[in-house]
Amino acid sequence: MTQRKTTASGTLQNNVGMYDDYYKKPDWWFQFRYDTQVKRKTCLHLLRSAGRSLQGQRVLEIGFGSGAVLFSFDKNCEVHGLEISRSAIERAEQKAQEMGYAAYSFRLVTDESLPYADEFFDLIIASHVVEHVQDDAKLLQEIRRALKPDGVAVVLIPINENYDDPNHLHRYDSRSFIRLAEECSLTVKSRIENELLFHFVEKFYFEEYNRRWKVSGAILAALFNFPTAVLPFWVYRVLEAGMKSVGWKPRQLGCVFVKV
Repeated sequence: MTQRKTTASGTLQNNVGMYDDYYKKPDWWFQFRYDTQVKRKTCLHLLRSAGRSLQGQRVLEIGFGSGAVLFSFDKNCEVHGLEISRSAIERAEQKAQEMGYAAYSFRLVTDESLPYADEFFDLIIASHVVEHVQDDAKLLQEIRRALKPDGVAVVLIPINENYDDPNHLHRYDSRSFIRLAEECSLTVKSRIENELLFHFVEKFYFEEYNRRWKVSGAILAALFNFPTAVLPFWVYRVLEAGMKSVGWKPRQLGCVFVKV
């Protein structure tokens, strides 16, 4: 199942406004947020599964957000990032300087084109980005174009969504998304379906408990986020196996793609 939703212009403006405010939050907020950390750990797990190092790489993250994934790479890497959020770019530039990265660049973008030469990157990461763009096939084709012949792309998307997210232009299931990638001359090297705990996050925010329960909602969010953000990846896998056994569905597909 691949569904195209509302027009791009309105959704893009909503995304720009929302994420520009979102990435003004302090670093600790992202460090102790389940959603941010499970995505970071999933990306790193997939890179390890593909035998890729976090050292000596030229890496691009599309939609790098808080920088949780991008700044997991060693300082001897050349890191590049694309974002629609000016605040995300400002914080990334400051963080790259503070952490001592010698080579880095962060750019503002509003479409699916990647402003880089062919076969430029060892690694490209796009975590929960493809569902937000109008032309998802073009973005995947651009990822393939910018990858070196032996490069890999790590792409994460939402699946089994329980609510209609107004910030998403597409909805996927695993089969349809992988078929789309294959049509763009990318093939799956490894994959994972996970993030089952996001069912609780999704219900909490889409049912607006954070607004309806001003004090208790904030307490519940903290009690959920702080401990789940610091769990090792293998603990997520144990918890998720138990949830799958009683019928819960994964909320995220993560793939390592290589060029055909």
